[in-house]
Amino acid sequence: DLLAAANKKYKLHFFVFENVVGLTGPKHFVRFKKILKRLRLAGFNVYWSELNASDFLVPQRRRRLFIVGLNSDLYPSVEFEFPVGVGARRTVFDAIANLPEPQFYDRSLTPETIPYHPNHWTMVPIETRAIE
Repeated sequence: DLLAAANKKYKLHFFVFENVVGLTGPKHFVRFKKILKRLRLAGFNVYWSELNASDFLVPQRRRRLFIVGLNSDLYPSVEFEFPVGVGARRTVFDAIANLPEPQFYDRSLTPETIPYHPNHWTMVPIETRAIE
């Protein structure tokens, strides 16, 4: 209803909806079809696909449902195509293995005194504190 009202008032060009892939599964498929129908009635040509973040070099396996709607009055003959992943996968190890050791926190620490990046610090591990 919100999307329909916004489209009526502002003539939205498009929308992007992201959710869990379980919405397309057997348990929720009737609800999913109703959602698609309501989005079409709101004035959009609707396209949906499952995308996995790891297909786009994000170091995380994260399957998500994407629904994209293009305003059917403004773009009656435009077809939307979802991006295709790059094929290669990147692990968390790939992303962080070469980072330098973080700066351990102390009260005098400021963003300027952290050598690599202002957010590259950590609390002193409990095991280390117990030894001191």
